[in-house]
Amino acid sequence: MNNLIKKLNNKIGIIIITSLWLTIVFFNFAFGTWLSGWDNLHSEFGSLLNIKRSLFAVWQEYQGFGLLGGMGHASDLFRQVFLWLTSFILPTQFLRYFYHFLMLFLGPIGVYLLIKRVLSKGLEKNKKELAGLIGAIFYMFNLATLQMFYLPFEPYSAHFAFLPWLFLANLNFLGDKSKKSLLFLLVINLLAVSQGYIATFFLVYFIALSLIFLGILFRHQHLLKRIFIAYLLLFCVNAFWLLPNLYFVTKDSKINISAKMNQVSNENKVLENKKYGNLTNTTLLKGVLFEIVETNNAGDLTNIMGKWVLHTENPATKNIGYSIFIISILGMLIAVKKKLKKLIIFIPVFLFGFIILSSNTPIFSGLNNLFYQLPFALQIFRTPFTKFSLLIALCLSIFYPILFLSLASRLKKKILNYCLVGIFILLPIIFLFPVFQGNLFSSKIKSDIT
Repeated sequence: MNNLIKKLNNKIGIIIITSLWLTIVFFNFAFGTWLSGWDNLHSEFGSLLNIKRSLFAVWQEYQGFGLLGGMGHASDLFRQVFLWLTSFILPTQFLRYFYHFLMLFLGPIGVYLLIKRVLSKGLEKNKKELAGLIGAIFYMFNLATLQMFYLPFEPYSAHFAFLPWLFLANLNFLGDKSKKSLLFLLVINLLAVSQGYIATFFLVYFIALSLIFLGILFRHQHLLKRIFIAYLLLFCVNAFWLLPNLYFVTKDSKINISAKMNQVSNENKVLENKKYGNLTNTTLLKGVLFEIVETNNAGDLTNIMGKWVLHTENPATKNIGYSIFIISILGMLIAVKKKLKKLIIFIPVFLFGFIILSSNTPIFSGLNNLFYQLPFALQIFRTPFTKFSLLIALCLSIFYPILFLSLASRLKKKILNYCLVGIFILLPIIFLFPVFQGNLFSSKIKSDIT
């Protein structure tokens, strides 16, 4: 019995994350509906046909009279195969719900393991467990995560789920020379391929990974060979969709640039980004989705985010959001002061993403303008929030528990430590509490298709 209790204590983080996730699933799954609308990849409607299309994705013959594929269509192959196999167990109607709920679970688990990996080896095991739990809950309950799932699109959910796992696998590979670490890196790279359907996700990840590798190389030049192997593996795994995409960029990218939709919307996108690029919105990870309106059944214009608009405008909610951000920034400062090198390598990644989103924030806006003067930057990152918000959320989630660890080390009474844990866990949950009222997905996405 004592051994069982000890094992449960060692896995308390996984247990709490799973319990919260199951609660979200319970309140957000609507029986008798399909998760459909907005952007969809309904490969389950014709699994084998869509698998065939992915295998021959360079030429999209089913689009009009046929055209050269301009997206990473082939990258969806592994997700399609996975859902096809799953379809023998689960009803078709539930498959898309299942995929997005699964991604919502995998992301926080990845953060939990990543935080435990980057914390000092000398730290007590139970404190590592609690730090991983606190960071995972932040990653699950923030506005960037909400906006990626509210109008669910498979590449968004895949990016959310596998971004922490990708960093974890690469760090493991650099620190462990066993074949297991190489195999783990290979598997995670394969699973994460589906984020490449939107190639800019892959680009953002590549830039972030390069910043981390540069930080590591600065101190450990002997790891250059393993970093090269990690890059080579990344390229080989993604080459089947990446090379056709690069071919399109060199041959037909002018089609995208000259498209009327892009010409008309680019200026509007810049203005929208500036509106939500101020310090208050960026610290809350609040994006342009809060600006979009749609027509309801009565013919009136309503905000697509519905109840979330009122919730995020509540002063108490805002103050919680600001507090969470400040706590994470304090965590960064503590990491720098204590020279926690495994954590510090994530600060440049955070700053890079924060600069891209802060288009209307003093100091940061100047750097933002410099970035957008780069060739094709405006075309590639017309909507930067969807590309960088999860990267920022991940970095903040890594540093969010650091202040907790610093305060906990000063508290001698267990009751005070328990209270501190409760505060750090409850803040993100309260901030995103409407997810427990069925608001993870837009109500219009839960469709009754007959």
